[in-house]
Amino acid sequence: MLNRMLWALILTIGLFSMAIGQGVDPNDPNEPDTLYIANVEIDAGQAAIVEVSFFNDEELAGLTIPLHWSSADITLDSVSFVGSRIDYINTKPLTIYNEVQDVVFGTIVFFETDIQPGNGLMATLYFDVPPGTSDQFVEIDTLSHGPAGLLFTLVSSANFVPQVIAGQIKIGNPPEFAHFELSSASMEFEGIVGFPGPPNKILSITNSGGGALVWTASISSGWLSINPSSGTAPSVRSIDVDISGLPEGIYEDTIWLSAPNTDNSPMPLPVTLTITSLPPEIQFSPSEFNISGIQGGVNPDDKYLFISNDIPGSELNWSVANSSGWLSLDPFSGIPPDSVRLSFDITGLSFGNYTDTIVISDPAAANNPQQVPVNLQIVSDLPVLQIDPEVLHVIVQAGESAPPEGVNIYNSGEGVMTFTVTENSSRIVGVTPSSGTAPETVVLSFKTFPLSVGDYYDTVTVTSPEAINSPQQFIVHFHVSSNPATMAVLPSNITMSYFECWQGPMALPPIRTFQIVNTGADSMAWWLDYESDWFILNSNSGVDDQILTLTLDAEGMPLGTYVDTIIVYSDDALNSPKKIVVTLNVVPGTETPELVSSKNNIDIPAQEVFGTALNLFAITELFNNHPGCMDWWVEEDIPWLNFVDSSGEAPSQPRVGVEMGSYTYGVYPDSFYVYSASASNSPLKIYVNMIVWRLHGDVNWTNNIDVSDPVYMINTVFHHGPGSQPEYLVGDCNCDHFGNVADIVYLINYVFNHGDAPCGNL
Repeated sequence: MLNRMLWALILTIGLFSMAIGQGVDPNDPNEPDTLYIANVEIDAGQAAIVEVSFFNDEELAGLTIPLHWSSADITLDSVSFVGSRIDYINTKPLTIYNEVQDVVFGTIVFFETDIQPGNGLMATLYFDVPPGTSDQFVEIDTLSHGPAGLLFTLVSSANFVPQVIAGQIKIGNPPEFAHFELSSASMEFEGIVGFPGPPNKILSITNSGGGALVWTASISSGWLSINPSSGTAPSVRSIDVDISGLPEGIYEDTIWLSAPNTDNSPMPLPVTLTITSLPPEIQFSPSEFNISGIQGGVNPDDKYLFISNDIPGSELNWSVANSSGWLSLDPFSGIPPDSVRLSFDITGLSFGNYTDTIVISDPAAANNPQQVPVNLQIVSDLPVLQIDPEVLHVIVQAGESAPPEGVNIYNSGEGVMTFTVTENSSRIVGVTPSSGTAPETVVLSFKTFPLSVGDYYDTVTVTSPEAINSPQQFIVHFHVSSNPATMAVLPSNITMSYFECWQGPMALPPIRTFQIVNTGADSMAWWLDYESDWFILNSNSGVDDQILTLTLDAEGMPLGTYVDTIIVYSDDALNSPKKIVVTLNVVPGTETPELVSSKNNIDIPAQEVFGTALNLFAITELFNNHPGCMDWWVEEDIPWLNFVDSSGEAPSQPRVGVEMGSYTYGVYPDSFYVYSASASNSPLKIYVNMIVWRLHGDVNWTNNIDVSDPVYMINTVFHHGPGSQPEYLVGDCNCDHFGNVADIVYLINYVFNHGDAPCGNL
């Protein structure tokens, strides 16, 4: 026994000396950081006490130590940190997985002093070796368990893998066996329906034991292959998947590697293939229906709603629905390209306006649901008597007679409508004409000078033998005042100039003001009427004096002169209405256009998936540095970037979509050119980088989740360090849309305690 112990001690010292002389941290110019596991020799029935030590010549903020022992005949009873170099740190996660012969432990510095450079004990492992255990070698080495991989983490949160000296428990006098070592414990492939398959992956097969390892592979699925399927370790093989004809879904298989005289044969390599498809998009035409019919007449002609889907590799299963009884749809569902027939039944509908909405649905569509308004107008098949206004306000200066006023009589139905006007008032002295055929303006004359100050009301009756709603009445309201409200507007003319297409990058919308003033003593309520939509008023009604703001909204208007009239009405004013003439001159630009992009270097972060990774978004803003028009178009051959808007008029925000395809973690630099036939600096080159990340929780963007990520987040949350890379979304591990201490705890539990994987990871 003494000789065995002396041999183990000499071997351990020798291996440690070898470790000191080798390095695996490329950023470490000094002695290599090393993890070394002691070798022990025991007999069955004895406890195996294995020390794990480490050497570092840089300050460390975290350690992740996953270990695996090769025999299920022994179990790990406990791990002790007493007397170790990390004993002083409070956070030392530890989980023992005896069922798979794994243990994961480590430490992460929150508020303690960082682990200083040095050499010494990290932990002591106590194994239980039952009596009768067969003679064997039990290898103890690092092997990733879930997300936990061997890492030393610097204070900066950067990771490196230290030199490893594996350990061994020698029980009795065992023979030597070959031992499978695979470069990957499992493999995952992702593809998209209708697209080329994902690239192959490389598997390295080595023998870490004794003797020869001559292996063969077996696979059950037709979509998975290993080429060639046999060999002698060391071997390098290509693992390939063929997604041709496979529908969307998750496919799983296992490559089994078998070899004689090997202590871990057969060796499984689980393989998962995830196939997704792009969501469909509901596209339809027209966007609205406007239908008219005559009351009691024939039904309007059928109309058709066309439904399509232009997203490749996707299938739209649409359905339509509406709520009114006068509109029928056929069919109610289908697969595009297709159309829906709209049939109208106006039987029993009285004259008026009716509305309904067709809802197009597919829960799988990216833009579900879509709505199509349907407007139905029913006009009467008989005359309908209408009067405007229904109340005629007559403002009178005391002691004077009011001027004549007009009332409009018209037919809102069908056919010919005659009318007769009758009144019985001493204040109304004339109606011209008193009868006639609609439409007609009837002028009323008044005798008001004997009236004293006050309000007077008369009723005028209009009858029609043809109208279905005859008779109708309107009110004449006389307001007699010694100082009635009188309206003034200043100015009476407004003129503005506007550049065609674009006003320049720093331009503000032209603004003008005008004033409405009441020069009388009575209160004056007023309102405005105008036709154009190329200007906006801050108010369309008010009382008495007010200054109004007119803001020009003339974007896209062609060259020319445009005129509109703002009419100011008041039932209270003696001189209503008043008019303000508004003139707009749209003029061409006077300087040669200069093409400008709001971003000349564009980074697009995207999570690694297969298919359309992002919704449509504006990649930049293109504009003319001078007022006036400027065309533009894009020329590019970027395989992962699709321009939805590849040409237009400035200013524009061209939209793009990202087609991830089989792009994996990394930076994919490219560029495109923007041209303009009129710009002085065409073409303009714009650089664009697709920055692909894979895992939520990989906040330092290393394509792996390990102890360095909570260290990085500690720096972010507590020490004002940089945020999650390449975008904030990466740091959201628990789906609460934040990156905070809860995510740090989540990551520690995932790395060390086999907790749930961060949300959103594929």
